[in-house]
Amino acid sequence: MSKASSLSASKITVLLLTLVFYIAPLRAQDPTPNTAPGNLESILQQTAQQVLGSCQSWPPRLAVSEKDRAKPATDTSKFKDGTIVITSQLAGSLSLDNKMQPFVYRASFLRLLDSVGTFDPSVPDKQLLGIGVRIDPSQLNLWGLDQFTVKHDCMSLLALVGKAGANYSIPFFSLDAAFQASKNISSNQVSTFILGTFQSPYEKLSDPKAESSQRLFAALKALNWRLNATDPTKNQYVSTVHVLAINKNLTTSESASVLATLKAGLNFQIVNASGSIAGQLGNSLQTNGDSYITYFWDYKMGRLPEVNALVDTVSQMMGQVTSDITQVTQTNTLTATGSISGWPGELCNDSLWKLKTAPNFSPGQLEMKKVSTTSPFEQCSITASFSLAPATVSHINAQPAVAVDVSNPGLSLQYAQNETVKIPIRLLKPLYLAGKPSIKLDSINAKWATNVDPNTGAKSNLKWVLSGRVDVPSGRVISSISPGDFTCQTQETKASPLTLSGVQVTRTPTAADSAFTMDVLLSLTGVPSYDDDFNQAGKQTCVISGSVRVSTTAVGGISPQTDLVSVQSNLVYYPNPLPTKVPAPPTNVTAAAGNAQVSLTWTASSNATSYNVYRSTTAGAETTGPAINKIPLSSNSFVDTGLTNGTTYFYVVRAVNAVGQSENSVEITAAPKQ
Repeated sequence: MSKASSLSASKITVLLLTLVFYIAPLRAQDPTPNTAPGNLESILQQTAQQVLGSCQSWPPRLAVSEKDRAKPATDTSKFKDGTIVITSQLAGSLSLDNKMQPFVYRASFLRLLDSVGTFDPSVPDKQLLGIGVRIDPSQLNLWGLDQFTVKHDCMSLLALVGKAGANYSIPFFSLDAAFQASKNISSNQVSTFILGTFQSPYEKLSDPKAESSQRLFAALKALNWRLNATDPTKNQYVSTVHVLAINKNLTTSESASVLATLKAGLNFQIVNASGSIAGQLGNSLQTNGDSYITYFWDYKMGRLPEVNALVDTVSQMMGQVTSDITQVTQTNTLTATGSISGWPGELCNDSLWKLKTAPNFSPGQLEMKKVSTTSPFEQCSITASFSLAPATVSHINAQPAVAVDVSNPGLSLQYAQNETVKIPIRLLKPLYLAGKPSIKLDSINAKWATNVDPNTGAKSNLKWVLSGRVDVPSGRVISSISPGDFTCQTQETKASPLTLSGVQVTRTPTAADSAFTMDVLLSLTGVPSYDDDFNQAGKQTCVISGSVRVSTTAVGGISPQTDLVSVQSNLVYYPNPLPTKVPAPPTNVTAAAGNAQVSLTWTASSNATSYNVYRSTTAGAETTGPAINKIPLSSNSFVDTGLTNGTTYFYVVRAVNAVGQSENSVEITAAPKQ
């Protein structure tokens, strides 16, 4: 080997090693199914022989033609073994490819579609996903996209010969007499075939179109598997698969047959089966799962989502719980209770979870109990108690008081063995502090009103109005409402907050509650030229905020006064300062002629709030008439339409603000043309 060849080989070796190093850790090895020892023809033949062995004069020898029926049965050239014909017809009746070699799973297909990361039917139940093995038998449709079951006994299998064509016939007895000719009706063996395209119940229940309780059930089952799996990287499951499941322990009693109430050889859809039949079949598949052998092919695999994705799904699908009271006091304990449909029984155990709250609250007791239900999806009753945290009470009683948010206690269930798993518990209604002002702030479109001195006519201040309501606990009345510390901090700049000259409260207390209004006053002292026009262009915003202290006393004045504080804020418009002079004329005015129109643009002027465009067919005469724009222009462009091609037009533009209009811009001309 040359030096160049050696170098090339060395490079290739290094490359291969590098690829193996990076690719190998990406995913665990996928599970591999076991190949069946024979094709479907041999599988069906073996099952048919077991059943047919209970028939009279078995094995039947079928005449190749009608005239051969009279010949001795010992003439093997004129007769054919009935097993081959019946097996072929059995495959045809099930629409199966006789020559296909399937995979084999030596247990019920329910277990196959409930397994994760394995094709081994002997794995303990606790390692299964937990949806399929013990589900309500009436819910067998969870497994099926297209499925049916069929029972075959002595008569039904012999009847298949009649479908083989005119070239075959039974030499010793007619088909009608087949059942009577059996050895013993009570000893007839019966086999059940279940055939179809099946779907993992997890796949069906986790579909976005499924009901919320179903999606919650599937997500919690998958989460439970993830949290307890020996090897979470082996997270593949059979998503869809073609299945032929056969009851390998043949029953010899019609009364004990799963399909005892059906006529021999009758097919029926599992999803449309009567309750009793579906129930018997479901119970058989679950309690006698080892009596079934499952052959499958054309399977597709899916992967369970990661823990975070499953927690997100659980959080979205969780129902809401109801608090026993919505008023929060400094001392009371609240209890939130809800019955969650779709919460698996194995996770309905308060020893597995810890109750958590937001910092303003302290968690109390957590109780989880299974709820009896007719639904196939389990229910769990969750009861959580909580109260205000000591630090929160201190904030409320501080002088001055510190605002606290008590609307959402932030309840959640934290998995005891994995603190990263937290499932929020949402309350149906928000909480509020008893006696706390529930202030409804006006929207950002609220207008400022102008107070005018009745003697001088001068503007004294601007007023912005808030409305609110104080909910008072039973047995208490409001003694005072005292607002304070209100400011309006601008959003657009880092300027100091606007100074508010005062906040006035008007209220009419009643025994139970008080509706009130607050007039927030903005002083105009020193800023007499503020524009209070709500429709002004370029309005700025500020966040107005402040505190409201509400004092309550017990009826009759027996208990001491209680002070509660609320701090509220909202985004509002505030007036712009008026300019002191007109803006400069617009510059860089251009005019582009088009077909019966002229397009004008210009550079914006400082302190301008709008623009007007003037036109004439005579130089210098533009402003002898009104502006050609119907309304003030807020942008620095305008298209003049409806003009006469070939005519020269003269234009000037003026900038406008609250003081007035600017001088004319430089005159410019244009002649429209086609």
